[in-house]
Amino acid sequence: MSRWGAGEAPTALDHAAAPDTPAAPRATADAAGPPSAAPREQPAGLPPPAAAGPGAPRPPEADSAGPAPDEPAPGGLAEPPPAGSVEAPAGEPTRPADPWRLHSPPTAAPTVGKVLPPPQPVLAPATAFRRSMLSLDSVFVGGFHVAAGSLVGTAHLVSGSPCQDAYDFAVSPGGRLIVAIADGLGSRPHSQVGARSFCEGAVQAGLAREELTAADLLAYAARYAESQAGAHRLAPREIGFVSAVAVFAGSRGEIARVGDVSAFTLVDGQFDELLTNAPDEHVNIVTDALPEQPLPAPEVRSLEAVRRVVLCTDGLATDLRNSPGVRSWLAESWEAPGDVHAMGEALRFRRRGSHDDRTAVVISVLERPVVADSPATST
Repeated sequence: MSRWGAGEAPTALDHAAAPDTPAAPRATADAAGPPSAAPREQPAGLPPPAAAGPGAPRPPEADSAGPAPDEPAPGGLAEPPPAGSVEAPAGEPTRPADPWRLHSPPTAAPTVGKVLPPPQPVLAPATAFRRSMLSLDSVFVGGFHVAAGSLVGTAHLVSGSPCQDAYDFAVSPGGRLIVAIADGLGSRPHSQVGARSFCEGAVQAGLAREELTAADLLAYAARYAESQAGAHRLAPREIGFVSAVAVFAGSRGEIARVGDVSAFTLVDGQFDELLTNAPDEHVNIVTDALPEQPLPAPEVRSLEAVRRVVLCTDGLATDLRNSPGVRSWLAESWEAPGDVHAMGEALRFRRRGSHDDRTAVVISVLERPVVADSPATST
């Protein structure tokens, strides 16, 4: 999270860019998931993917790709590309060829505005409490489908710091879905410890105590995160984060949050915000965070008759609010449940000024629970 507490100065990367002119999402033959060379079977009960017409455009990455790479040289490494300049996708700067520049498969995700080439990811020496760069989930659990993903931001790739977002979820013995999401403060050196510990604490408490509300779980998880800071010999201030807990029982639920973690409903391709945000609030200034003492009073919102809810950190929520292109792309990606590859593809959009970690949890309420396949039918 590129976010700063009151009185702390953000760096240039942490400032939100001015709203940009969105580019149209790139066309793809199958918008339900990322391109793949592997054969796929169409899941039962879902409509077949629309076939691309003869005039359908190709993703810019595919159009700008050069000839197929040379055969691997002895030792298993491909021959480095010739010296000179590498052609970038339209609208992006070019740069010198680099034999160790990481390649990325084509994507249908849009690029909004003029963006720099992706940075080379680095990890700073002696980085403690490292988290994975990418986490993905897509699973039926009780009467729900949950798709979730967390992707490290480009600001962290440049600085060598780990992803500071976290999420977790589970269904209680009584059938309640417990979802926790947290965003570590960028100005705190070990905020990923607080974010991860908070999510674990909220879910474990929700599994053990059916009567606890979302606000109760948030308060418990904040205390749990503080205890984990002590276990790692860290000061509570070093693990500062903002967070939210959501509890669902069928199509009813409630959300409690401290800070600027966001929540939306998604209905017929339209996102509607569930939690309030002051119109003049600076996106990089957070007045309430955890695990401060005394604990800030959480904002609580009750939900009725919801079918699909999205919880997300501000690295994604800011893009969703300010970019029609990103909003359209995410609505298309999440309108129907997808697998983990589809969730990863949804987070691959690029937008000018979008440098923060991106985390989203998409909760879909099912009409009836999905029965797991038997071993004989799942092979």
